[in-house]
Amino acid sequence: MKAKTLLIIFLAVLLIPVLCSCGNNRDYGLEPGREKGGRVPDGSSSWDKTGNSGNQGQIEIPAGQLTAGEWNDLANMEFWHKLMTQTANLTDEYLKRSILTYQNLDQNTSTVLRVAVSNGDNAVFNAKVELYSGANLIDTAFTDPNGRAYVFAGGAKSKRLVVTYGQIKAEYSVPHDLELFSEIKIELSGAVSAAKICQLMFVVDTTGSMHDEIDYLKAEIKDVAMRILDASPERVELQIALLFYRDHGDSYVTKYFPFSEDMDEVMKNISDQAAAGGGDFEEAVDIAFSEAVEKQWMKEASKLIIHVADAPHHYKDEQGGFKTKDNERYFEAVAKMRAKGIRVVSVASSGVDKVTEFLMRQHCMLTGGTYVFLTNHSGIGNEKIIPTVGDYVVEYLNNCLVRVASRYLLGIELPVVPYYPHKQG
Repeated sequence: MKAKTLLIIFLAVLLIPVLCSCGNNRDYGLEPGREKGGRVPDGSSSWDKTGNSGNQGQIEIPAGQLTAGEWNDLANMEFWHKLMTQTANLTDEYLKRSILTYQNLDQNTSTVLRVAVSNGDNAVFNAKVELYSGANLIDTAFTDPNGRAYVFAGGAKSKRLVVTYGQIKAEYSVPHDLELFSEIKIELSGAVSAAKICQLMFVVDTTGSMHDEIDYLKAEIKDVAMRILDASPERVELQIALLFYRDHGDSYVTKYFPFSEDMDEVMKNISDQAAAGGGDFEEAVDIAFSEAVEKQWMKEASKLIIHVADAPHHYKDEQGGFKTKDNERYFEAVAKMRAKGIRVVSVASSGVDKVTEFLMRQHCMLTGGTYVFLTNHSGIGNEKIIPTVGDYVVEYLNNCLVRVASRYLLGIELPVVPYYPHKQG
């Protein structure tokens, strides 16, 4: 049974986003005390940290309580490049140490080329974009429903793009003096392609550290799953899969529910989950990702993973080294996601540290996705870290996820609906 609810009507309200910080100061949030948070109108939430609003005995937690922000590094590569290359100028020692730790795991994310493929006014979905240096293939990516793909050049000097869709092909020699972070537009005449099948997988950390938010997150996930399809003016086939994970030694490491169009079944499987296990900070993200990428993904479908977590994979060994099997498995899975055109949107929950934030942002970039993070505005759950990002808009998490999922599954850009706190009294 397909989900049938209304989305477009409520999106007609509050179309003007709330700016998230004063002015257009491009300081990039790199100095201590300058990490930027989203700004919301005056007011405070009437919901306490248990989810009650004065009504004792509440059984079912409603969606639309958790608050979040989105930061798309691929649209703000100048920010990311500066953040990763100017550590010598930082006076915030924690931030500096976190960046230096992350740099041991960086996959050349500061050398991205942004490519937009179209046929006239129409975006071309699922076109293959290959980056060459001479005769050597450096990187491959596939365009999303908006016709965008991102390839990573590494240290290559002479670069050439080859874009193909079926038998249609175009080539582009990348100029040596191409302005850094600019977008390359390629016309692929004759190509007609749009996503008719959408595959969405929720990959969710259900270890004990998620206990403060898991019931709220379940409510949000259920709401998002029921609303995404209706963001499209035309009916498409929506399939949803669920992969829950914990860590080694827990009652399970992964628990998987295959792609399904039966929303009743999907909702039941989400409701049945609870947070438990864990024990150390790192979790089995690498195993979850390596299993997720091997599931029943369809070549012709638009593909998205929404990853909800508060911890990274085990990226260090006992001696503090980074050459671990977990790292190998993790990055191999991310590379396979790129090769299959699977985008990742990560949702950072409370408890995330800076290295985890950067790792999440990295696999979002590498797969052509975007980074979402919970904020403290809802008053629910434990303290959330302030992300090292620029200006953003505070939203309700469910609205945010419907918006970004519509982008990557349907090629539809929905307006941001700003968060307004509930008034007390």
